[in-house]
Amino acid sequence: MEKELREELLRLNDQLADVAVKDRARHHRVQKLRDEAELLRARAVVSAVEARDERGRPRYSNEYTTRAAATVALHENPRYREIESEREVLWQEMESVRAETDRLALRRKILMVEAGIMDPLDLDESP
Repeated sequence: MEKELREELLRLNDQLADVAVKDRARHHRVQKLRDEAELLRARAVVSAVEARDERGRPRYSNEYTTRAAATVALHENPRYREIESEREVLWQEMESVRAETDRLALRRKILMVEAGIMDPLDLDESP
């Protein structure tokens, strides 16, 4: 039985490590998407600031309307909408990974208590 517990604990540790690697990859992808979205946002602002009417005057009269025009242009940008959709999917996946990590960590703790290497009173502490 002890050997089975040890093998199960090792398997759970491997699973937790695999989940952590996948989670880091998702975080990295979210960061890249955030950077790309920020670049698109900056371009939209610059475009709105530089916009001129037929007389060469600024098209937008104040900072508020300039920012509003940039926001509208940004949300009309198909690539920006695609980025935001992909980020939402990744965030949902990361929430699922957190739940899986918590489940695996709790299972590992329970096995450690069964193996006598952890006090049952420590079960309510974080993984």
